[in-house]
Amino acid sequence: AYSSITFMQMAPSMAMKVNHHLSVGASLNIAAEQGSFQQTIGHTSPGGMGPNGPYPPSTSYTGLNLASPSWAYGVGLTLGALYKVNSMVTLGFTYKSPIIFTPMTWQETGEVAGSLSNPVTGGPGQYSGHLNYPQQVALGLAIRPIPQWLISVEGQWINWHATMDNFNIYGPSWSNGASSVALPLHWNNQWVANIGTQYNVNKWLQVRAGYTYGSNPISNANTASNLIFPAVVQNAVTFGSTQKLGMGWKLTEAYMHSFANTISGTSPYYPYASENASATLAENSFGLQVGYDF
Repeated sequence: AYSSITFMQMAPSMAMKVNHHLSVGASLNIAAEQGSFQQTIGHTSPGGMGPNGPYPPSTSYTGLNLASPSWAYGVGLTLGALYKVNSMVTLGFTYKSPIIFTPMTWQETGEVAGSLSNPVTGGPGQYSGHLNYPQQVALGLAIRPIPQWLISVEGQWINWHATMDNFNIYGPSWSNGASSVALPLHWNNQWVANIGTQYNVNKWLQVRAGYTYGSNPISNANTASNLIFPAVVQNAVTFGSTQKLGMGWKLTEAYMHSFANTISGTSPYYPYASENASATLAENSFGLQVGYDF
């Protein structure tokens, strides 16, 4: 099994201060993604002795081979508002629409999908699939106990079920007569809680830390269907800092660690084997940013 997904986004934005308390803004999300996927499951039946003599072992396969990277391009919208209650408390709201992508396409000599017991074959030609990014809603609260100290709390809802319930592969000449074969990912919608803090140590140094908890969008029952999409992490911590270097320049560093999480469910080889399938994921991310204030 193999998967690679690259996601890039540019978001030209504009904001307006409506009055002393309310500010609103909008962003146009222009995105590009690259995806390649491959998963092959094989089952070998042992040889034996038949009425016409011995016969050799036989192997059957299913899966998909979309390993040649393919680019797709999409667009979406983000709307946001900030309401300053007083000098200590600010409320925030954002809505991010789905990012709808053009299809990724792969030129293949053939495909075998479905299950081991009921494989579906496709002929040579172009295969395609959409991998859209889901809509999101977030509400936040920022508190400044003292001018140099900021605490923020945010709740977020991500509509994964609308975009990752099935990953449909469209292709030519499927043997069952259908125009597409669905990979049943069955992701659930996700709830995410974020808490973060920033402290201005002095005029040139800011330090930050945060914690994130997100519900797992993949259930144990769907482990085997998501071996190439194992997005199962739930807990993460972040640390960062910004240094103002003078003459408008600033340098920002960031680090994120997502703690390992494991799910397990029925084996993709079932009923030929009884052992469970499992997926484990941990993540580390490092960021470095150079900025300039005009």
